[in-house]
Amino acid sequence: MGFRDLQSFNLAILAKQVWRLLCDPDSLCAKVLRAKYYPDGNILNAKPKQGLECFKKGYIWRVGDGSQINIWEDPWIPTSHNLRVQSPRGPRLVTTVNELISPVDSFWDVNLVRALFWPVDAERILQIPLHHGREDTVAWHFNRSGLFSVRSAYHVQWEHKYGSRPGFDQAGGSNYMKVWDTLWKLKLPSKVKIFGWRALRGFYSDVMHVLFTCQRARAIWRYLGAWDRIQEVIAEDHSGSVILEEILRRNVMLSELNNVGFAELILTGGWYLWWERRQVVYGEAVQSFARSAMSIVVLSQNYVNATKKEAREKEGWKRPIEDFVKLNIDGSFSEETGTSATGAIIRDHTCGVVAMGQRYLSHVGDAPMSEAYACWMGFVVTTIREGFSVTTSSAVYDECLSIWMTFSSISIEHCNRDANQVAHELEKNSFIDRTSYTWADEPPSFLIATLANDVIIFHNQ
Repeated sequence: MGFRDLQSFNLAILAKQVWRLLCDPDSLCAKVLRAKYYPDGNILNAKPKQGLECFKKGYIWRVGDGSQINIWEDPWIPTSHNLRVQSPRGPRLVTTVNELISPVDSFWDVNLVRALFWPVDAERILQIPLHHGREDTVAWHFNRSGLFSVRSAYHVQWEHKYGSRPGFDQAGGSNYMKVWDTLWKLKLPSKVKIFGWRALRGFYSDVMHVLFTCQRARAIWRYLGAWDRIQEVIAEDHSGSVILEEILRRNVMLSELNNVGFAELILTGGWYLWWERRQVVYGEAVQSFARSAMSIVVLSQNYVNATKKEAREKEGWKRPIEDFVKLNIDGSFSEETGTSATGAIIRDHTCGVVAMGQRYLSHVGDAPMSEAYACWMGFVVTTIREGFSVTTSSAVYDECLSIWMTFSSISIEHCNRDANQVAHELEKNSFIDRTSYTWADEPPSFLIATLANDVIIFHNQ
């Protein structure tokens, strides 16, 4: 049915019966119950019952003549956090609200109110409008109309039972509404939004550690390039749910991650980290930092792209079949400087990086030689045709051919730039930095977005 707590719902239903007895005191049911439980005619003074106690958490007196309202015990100040006066009673003799009303003009006795109460209470009391000839009435505070509703009573009871952060869930509060509006409008799967809602509500006790401060979480956020932004938010000592709330307010688009929203990334990453935490608890293996980071980006970007009208299935790099790996290579050549750079990456059928590398070459004769070095670096021959051995790159191709012969099953094909983005980024980075590197399993963070772009299902034109 969607209820988080059936006991709270049942108590809200019982509280509704209290409201009915107040609204229709002459009904047969009210007469029978009044004779047994509240012979003085005031149900609010009846012996404590669960439904009545639930009702008392949200009712408020609307001031009429003030004769029925106890100044110090009853809820009657709508702008007070607990609906009651904060000033201590002390030796004061005044008891009911009508004693604060001037009998001359039926308005507040301003001098008396300011003399009896703290300034904050005095201002709140004087803000309450009065109308001569009107009786005191009971209303429901957590509904703008003042009428009781089971839904609002359920939320009041649930908050009383489980608690919430002070100031976060005030009825009708603008901050409260903005946070929830932002959350539900994010471009995320429902399960991730529900995770965020539960985290904001305080369902999880160690959100701060699992999502932000543990070693694994920090490593993943660094791979994603989000750690600096997160550090700005967690600079002060806050709980994990407050951190998430602040992230929702600071949501921006991350151009370095194909315009995935910061809040979408954090909530998707949080959900993913929580899922991995469960794997660890049950003794299951988890992915490397880099693979987890790439999975988070892919999940975020796939959903964003899939929800757009112009989305289409992505064309480009395709994963190899099971038990095979795919090698992508690329090379570039500068005729002015006679230098070259190459890039190569090997991935398996799970889209995981097996190995990758980039090489800067300071002395290269021409573009074909640059491509030959790319083949050599990737241990693959890009083409075999008659007469190629007489070019300047023949020695490199001969070595590639000897390596080719060691494979039991291998094939090559030409692919366009869209299907070769990662190798292109590697050779471009090598050209810019004039560096040579190889990586095993763990790709560098600057490639995360490009790797993820190869794996996403939907493409946004």
